[in-house]
Amino acid sequence: MKGLTQLKIAIIIIIALIILLAFPRIQEMVGEPSLSPAAENMAFKKVSPEDAVKQLIARDIDVYLGTLSPEDAASLKGKGVKIYTAPSQFFGLDFNPAPSTNEVINPFSVKEFRFAVNNLINRQEIVDTILKGYGSPRKISIFDASPDYGLVKDVVDSYDFSYNQDSASNKMDSVMSELGAVKEEGKWLFKNQPVVIKIAIYEGTAYGEVKEIGEYVAEKFEDIGFSVERIYYSNSSESVLGQNPKNLSWNVKISGAIYYSASKFDDYFIIYQSPFMKTLAGSSKEGAWNYENETLDNIGKKLFNGNYNDENEWVSLLRDGTKEVLENAYSIQLVTKKQIFAANDYVKGINPSEYVGIRDLPNFRSMYVPGKDKIIIGTKETYEQGDPFNYSWFATNIYRMDIKQCLRDFAGWNNKDNLEYESNRWDSSITTAGPEGKLDIPSDAFMWDSAKHGWVSLGEGASATTKVTFDLSKYIGTKWHDGSNISWSDILYTLYVDQESVHNEKWSEVADMDAESLSRIKAYRIADDTHLEVYVDIWHFNKGMVVSQATFTPNNWVLYAATNEIIYEDRAMMNSLSNADTYGVPAMDLLNKDHIKTVLEKVNNLDSNKFSSIFTVGEKNYLTSSELEEKKLNIKSWADKHNNLIIVDGPFYLDSFDQESRTVYLKASRTSGYSFSKRQ
Repeated sequence: MKGLTQLKIAIIIIIALIILLAFPRIQEMVGEPSLSPAAENMAFKKVSPEDAVKQLIARDIDVYLGTLSPEDAASLKGKGVKIYTAPSQFFGLDFNPAPSTNEVINPFSVKEFRFAVNNLINRQEIVDTILKGYGSPRKISIFDASPDYGLVKDVVDSYDFSYNQDSASNKMDSVMSELGAVKEEGKWLFKNQPVVIKIAIYEGTAYGEVKEIGEYVAEKFEDIGFSVERIYYSNSSESVLGQNPKNLSWNVKISGAIYYSASKFDDYFIIYQSPFMKTLAGSSKEGAWNYENETLDNIGKKLFNGNYNDENEWVSLLRDGTKEVLENAYSIQLVTKKQIFAANDYVKGINPSEYVGIRDLPNFRSMYVPGKDKIIIGTKETYEQGDPFNYSWFATNIYRMDIKQCLRDFAGWNNKDNLEYESNRWDSSITTAGPEGKLDIPSDAFMWDSAKHGWVSLGEGASATTKVTFDLSKYIGTKWHDGSNISWSDILYTLYVDQESVHNEKWSEVADMDAESLSRIKAYRIADDTHLEVYVDIWHFNKGMVVSQATFTPNNWVLYAATNEIIYEDRAMMNSLSNADTYGVPAMDLLNKDHIKTVLEKVNNLDSNKFSSIFTVGEKNYLTSSELEEKKLNIKSWADKHNNLIIVDGPFYLDSFDQESRTVYLKASRTSGYSFSKRQ
């Protein structure tokens, strides 16, 4: 009987598996999220906001991810279209606090003047007139609905952010008088010259109302006696924002951002404004001026390095840092805009986030149109001629980030409900001695030595706060989109690039790497065929926060090596528009046939002997000549078939790009090893 019962159970399991394989969307209905995409084909079609309504109604697009106006959203009522909103776009002001000179007054060098701008700007008026009611006043860089906001709400509420132009003007008058300025006939003068506030205003199309808000702010300063110079730009690297702040080429920058995810334990707004991060526009260049604030730096470094004993101490630092950020007002927040997305009501598999709406990453995997094998997403931008599209610069704005989230796979992402990090294809575990202790790093662990151009053993005595162990059994041995195996050589080359981009002087001039974050990685160790250990000086009371800071994004090493040689060694193309302008060469675009030809020539000439040190750890070489040749052949075949060199590892692959319509066509990746039904 026992054997018969087991047989019946086995038969039931087999039948269930057959049903799930035959009807994969049943997994969605029973709550088992599939990492393999529900749609067979996905297209990102460039559609202007003005045309979006017409195309939604005509069913020419199924979803629109370029935000609609409130009027357009209202016009869709009763037309079989669902509207989704998300408070995911923010606007604010960044100030240049560099000191005044003998000839030029900079009132923003005084924190009381900077803070008074809070009272000069009528946030609700911006919401009502510019955002048409779709938004709310904003005081701090945390989502209002986030649990983190509740931890600092009383701190925020203790400051006066209310609109009061007379009060603001009086505070500013006091500062200006102390700086030696005089007000004549309602205008501020210094040494008989007008005091000019220079406002940098982005005039591109990517961030919506930035220009309108910039004009509004400029008028507010003019109303209280300042002359204003409006400096319009579309590329920050070509603008005054790239200059040394002490030159006072700008005073105010209109800032804007669109979020594609939200996270818990959000202390980055404090870290970001800490002087050691050098995030003031223009301050990161060698020898450039940057503001000093020892108190904020100490708090920011403690948060950055995990120098706290428990969650209570972290909360205390969060509150102290919030106070320091608000009081010093190196930047201020103005408003949150509710982005308005739309999808025809026949689209299934949409599970919107309270924070970022339908832009939440898992939706790209779960959206589909019943009875059709394609879903068409309208978006404000895809790719334009001359745009960078390469492995160093994969997504230059939020609309390309949507495409990236379909093409790339990720070790993990933030859960939309609790905002905590959860694993995707890389399971993980941590061992820590933090916050105060240290773990011994095994003697066979290794780190890249740029001077020796090789992996070196750390030997005895090395230590780190935490060990993060990644289980790559669902990753190593699966496929890149071109059919090549993902191997340890891909992992090692990616780790090499991260380190070389910081420690190789020639590379670091061009690379856009976070040296501060990389400095916390102390060693790597390949524990066995499927496990990588990363030793880091990172501690946090939440495991996900530690793991997320130890992850990295692997690339097909052959393509990565070819493109890196062109960018870093030959400098025949560049990774970004700013570097392209600096070096007078094109930004690498792997959709461009001429760029593809150049890269393929470089791929063809790669020699495994040149890379031996990168793939040798101890006595073991992780690269075989057969692997190199296989990857070369697959890359060439891919380029011939798809006319692009975007070969990555995500749920969709880039099948083709229509230059005329600016439409990106994706197909589901059904390669062996990717489609497993449960997120572990």
